[in-house]
Amino acid sequence: MIIGIDYGNKNIGLAVLEPISGASKPLTVIKSGDIDMQTELVLREIMPWKPSKIVIGLPEARTQESKNLVRNLQEFIKILRKKSADLEILTISEAHSTRESNLGLNPKLKRTMGDAFSAEYIVKSWFSANSVV
Repeated sequence: MIIGIDYGNKNIGLAVLEPISGASKPLTVIKSGDIDMQTELVLREIMPWKPSKIVIGLPEARTQESKNLVRNLQEFIKILRKKSADLEILTISEAHSTRESNLGLNPKLKRTMGDAFSAEYIVKSWFSANSVV
């Protein structure tokens, strides 16, 4: 299984992709907070899926806010690597992930699970670019 993560200042979206079939689904959204607690919550959610890889969306650092987000994300990845050394952790540009993944979602679903749908878009994008047909 391959896990997708959309890391944000407010929420962390999680999704899973099964690499043989390419089937994917959004899992859940975790509220952002203390970085150690975030890492523990993410691992608690994803480890039952027995992932082989984690694909994390990497935002472009154009504004000061996005630069801070990238710094926080790099720290999150560093801690995640320490706590799950056996997992391959990759990054991919998350450009357009929120906009593309939330097209057509009803407002309530967008509000509650939008970041998980973004994580699904991220992992599907990575899989499409890296799978051998």
